[in-house]
Amino acid sequence: VGQYEQAFEHITLAYNLVNTTHDSIEKTRHLAELCRKTANIYERRSEYSTAFEWLEKGLQFLDQEDATIEATRIYLLGTGIYRRLGQNDEAASWCERSLELASRIKSREGQQAVAQAYYNLGGIENRRGDLQKSVSYNRQSLEVYQQIDDVVGQARAYTNLGVTYSDLGKWEQAMDAYNMSLAINQQIGDIQRQGFLTNNLANIHLYRGEWDQAVSLFNQSNGIWKQIGSPLPDAVTLSNLAQVHIYQGNWDQARESLTQSQLIFAEIGSDDFLPELERRWGEFFLKNGDLEQASEHINRSIELAISQDAKLEWGISMRVLGDIKLAQGEQQVAGQVLNRSLDILNELNSDYEAARTVLSIVRLALDTGEGTDQEQLDQAISTFQKLEAQVDLAEALLLQDQF
Repeated sequence: VGQYEQAFEHITLAYNLVNTTHDSIEKTRHLAELCRKTANIYERRSEYSTAFEWLEKGLQFLDQEDATIEATRIYLLGTGIYRRLGQNDEAASWCERSLELASRIKSREGQQAVAQAYYNLGGIENRRGDLQKSVSYNRQSLEVYQQIDDVVGQARAYTNLGVTYSDLGKWEQAMDAYNMSLAINQQIGDIQRQGFLTNNLANIHLYRGEWDQAVSLFNQSNGIWKQIGSPLPDAVTLSNLAQVHIYQGNWDQARESLTQSQLIFAEIGSDDFLPELERRWGEFFLKNGDLEQASEHINRSIELAISQDAKLEWGISMRVLGDIKLAQGEQQVAGQVLNRSLDILNELNSDYEAARTVLSIVRLALDTGEGTDQEQLDQAISTFQKLEAQVDLAEALLLQDQF
C-alpha cells in the first residue's frame, strides 16, 4: 500500500528475530527472504543500486547449486530491476536462471516462479521488439497462473498482455486485458498496480486522439505515484502527459512535464524509458522550429534504443528523424530514414506505428512532387479506421485529398 517506512520497520524486527535463532538451513532461508523483501522496497522507491546490494547479500545465504524457491525469487526480482534500468541482456540472463531453477521445484511456489519468469520474458521481448514472442510468453504466464488459481499473478499477466497488444495496435484486446487486471487489483487493494493500469489505459486514449480522457487518467495516475512516493512511474507518466501536450500545442505544459520527467530519471539513474523521453524532446523542438535541438535529441533517442535493443522505440524514433530531415530540406536522407522506419515497424507487426510512418512518407512525396503508393496510404487509412485513431485518420484523409 506504499507505506515503505512501516514496511522497513517490520522487516527489521523480523530480521532481528531470525538472528536470535540457532544456525540452520531454515534460518539462512529466512535471512535470504528478508534480504529480498528489503530489496523489493528499495526497488519500489527506485533505489536500484541499494536494491541490488540486498539481492547479492541474499544470494550469499544460499547454495547456488540448489534449486530453492528463495534463490528463484531473488533472480526474478533482479530481472525486474535490470528491466527498469533498460539492461535487457542482463535481465534476460537473470530471468533464464530463475526459470531454470523454478522448473526444478515441484510445488505451487515453483509454478508461481515459472509463471513469473514467463511474465518477465514477455516484458523483455516486448522491449526487444519481438511482439509475437512477447504475446506467447505472456499467454504461457497467464495459463500457469490460471492453473494454480493465482489471481494476483493473473492480474500481472493480463497487464503485460495488454501492453503488448497495445504495441501491436490491438487496442480493444489491450483494453480488455487492462480492465481484467484493474478489476483484480481494485479487489485486492494494490494501489501501485492501479496506477500502472490507469496510465496504460490513458495511453490508448492518447493514441486514439481522445486527449481530454488521456489527460484526466494521466493526472489520476500521477496522483497515485505522488501518494505512495514512487518516482520511476511518476517520471514515465509525466513523459506520457507531455506527449498529449505536444499534440495539443500546449508548449509550456509540454516543456514542464518533459523537464520534470527528465530530472526524475536522472535522479534515480534509470535509462529504460529515455529513448521515448528523448524522442518527445525531439518532437517538441521540431514543432517549435528548433531543428538543431530536435536533431540532437532524436539522435540520442535512436542511440539509446539501439543500445537497449529496443526495436519498437528505434523504429518510431527513426520516423521522427525522417520528419526532421524533411523539415531541414534533406529530402533524399528523409526518404531513406523513413523507409528504414517502415521496415523496422513492419518487421515488428506494429500496424499503428507503421501506418503513422506511411503518413510521413506521403508528406515527403507531396513535398518532392513524386508519386506515392496509393495502396499503402489506403492500408494506413484502413488501420486508423479499425483502431478508431481519429486524429491520425483525419490527417490521412486530408493527405489523400491532395493527390
